[in-house]
Amino acid sequence: MAETKKSLYIEWVRSGIGFPRRQKEMVRSLGLRRLHQVVERPDTPQIRGLVAKIPHLVRVVERQGNPSKVSSAEYVILLSEPKDETAPAEPPAVKPAEAAASEAARRLTTDSSTAASPTAPKRKKPAASTAVTAVEGASNNSPGMSGVENNPKDQE
Repeated sequence: MAETKKSLYIEWVRSGIGFPRRQKEMVRSLGLRRLHQVVERPDTPQIRGLVAKIPHLVRVVERQGNPSKVSSAEYVILLSEPKDETAPAEPPAVKPAEAAASEAARRLTTDSSTAASPTAPKRKKPAASTAVTAVEGASNNSPGMSGVENNPKDQE
């Protein structure tokens, strides 16, 4: 009869940052590359010794199917209850007072979003454009007039 060998499933649970390089090398020697990765190793005294040296970084977990691809449900699909085909579904009746109130509330929200609030200060309209024009014979040495220099021949 074939003898079944026991295995250990080891999970890396804590980063090696802040721990000696030798401990990081032990994690790597177990075959762990990523945090929360689970690997299967033979149950030997050597492997158990490695795990015993770094219990703060790894833990032994129970077998969970395929260790490299631990399946977990990301979302659950809920099926709706079957509808009764004999009774047609009618929309719920809305009372006239409720309909009027909901219409008024809808109008208030759309009007208030477009209109300015009464407490907000009103903006002033900009004044008429007053462009500054260069005067003949004026000095062009101001820093705002870059590229234009004062020519001594022009002053003659």
